Amino acid sequence: MKDYIKKTVNFYNQNVDGYMQKTVNLQDKPWLNKFASYLPKKAKVLDIGCGYGRDTNFFVAKNFDAYGIDLSPKMIAKAKKFSPLGKFSVMDMLKLKFDHDFFDGIWCSATLPHLNKKDAVRAIKEIKRVLKKNGAFYLNLKEGKGEKLIADSRYKNAKKFYSYYTQQEIKKILGRLKFKVIDFKLKRNPKEKYRNTGIIYLIAKNT
Repeated sequence: MKDYIKKTVNFYNQNVDGYMQKTVNLQDKPWLNKFASYLPKKAKVLDIGCGYGRDTNFFVAKNFDAYGIDLSPKMIAKAKKFSPLGKFSVMDMLKLKFDHDFFDGIWCSATLPHLNKKDAVRAIKEIKRVLKKNGAFYLNLKEGKGEKLIADSRYKNAKKFYSYYTQQEIKKILGRLKFKVIDFKLKRNPKEKYRNTGIIYLIAKNT
């Protein structure tokens, strides 16, 4: 495991309960429902960077065949209790242990930004490999430029890695990898101290 990824995994291993307390009520229902609308009944769905299983549990409630992966063993342990009907594994998104064309949809919320941009392209290629043709891919990212370790003041300045993307940059990457963006939104809220950048939300289809 690369050193910058190890630092981020350590952050989540050390802050499982605190992270859960801060985020359990922040589920993005509008985008979850929008994403679900692109999926067939009984769809196979993968939640990449599932954490403690909050969004995976949404897919379980929709009667989808819901899988969740994360590199933090402590997060996966929590997920198995939080969403007992989800299928959880400790797994690297750079090396997905699933067959080609396995999933109808892949949900990747606040996860890809933890990779540097070179590795992010590798991850998207893996996502494409395991996603069926015309399958739906949800992604959100921090708007901006560059990549670096960030000290999070909410967790005693513990550090995790972030990459930042412009709208044009992520659309170009997805287009090059034969994804078609079908829904897109940029949201900015300068009043939020932590989210002091815009957030890019999108759904793309595997063409």
